Amino acid sequence: MIRSGLRVILAIIYLAAGIAHLMSPRGFLAITPDWVPYPAFMVAFTGVAEIAGAIGLMIPQTRKWAAFGLALYALCVWPANFNHAINGITVGGEALGSGPIKSTFAASKWQRYRSKMAAAGSHSACKGILLRDRSHFGVLRI
Repeated sequence: MIRSGLRVILAIIYLAAGIAHLMSPRGFLAITPDWVPYPAFMVAFTGVAEIAGAIGLMIPQTRKWAAFGLALYALCVWPANFNHAINGITVGGEALGSGPIKSTFAASKWQRYRSKMAAAGSHSACKGILLRDRSHFGVLRI
């Protein structure tokens, strides 16, 4: 029962995302890395893949293949999501990468460094940790 409900929710999310890729591609084009060939085609293709995956999740005979395809899809679009979060790309004036996901990464980074500094014990050791690892903070653009 729970598994079926979660599958339906996941299918609805992928269906909505697929439709968004086809109906409003501007935001997806904005986050597509420069090295991706034929960005408009790729955005449309990923939208169709999401819709097909959503439908496939609901058909018992195709469920496993759809899950496998959506997993591959997630790997393929990861560079765009990473590009969006790391470079703080704005879509319609809104920086989606500065929202909850980026805040969660920043909080986890801060917790990690706070633990390292506490373990180091001295101010000079803490300064060394921050100097050595500050590039990680730069990536998140905190």
